[in-house]
Amino acid sequence: MVEVVKPGRIQKGWSKKFTCTGAGNGDHGCGAVLLVSAYDIYETSSTVHAETDYYRTFCCPQCGVETDIPTKDWPPSSFPLGKRPSDAKRKRIGEGNLKRLETEGAEGEHEQP
Repeated sequence: MVEVVKPGRIQKGWSKKFTCTGAGNGDHGCGAVLLVSAYDIYETSSTVHAETDYYRTFCCPQCGVETDIPTKDWPPSSFPLGKRPSDAKRKRIGEGNLKRLETEGAEGEHEQP
């Protein structure tokens, strides 16, 4: 376990644990449990028949999939503080996850008799 040599500042601000589910975005999340802060959340929207719905969303740093947060779990500030990662960045995260899967899969194959 890590030892605290010199205590730092007390954490302030909103954060909450969420699971990467891909909710609202195809439901293809990886299941990672993440501590999401207000700075990780950004606004997304969907327009159907001239009606726009707004969401609070985060991007999983492990797989790159976006997950919409249920309204009841939105941070107290109604204005999201984060910035949405580009499509290219989310794709790079997903590709990194595939490489990790290939590496872990290859290692797992070597462990079997």
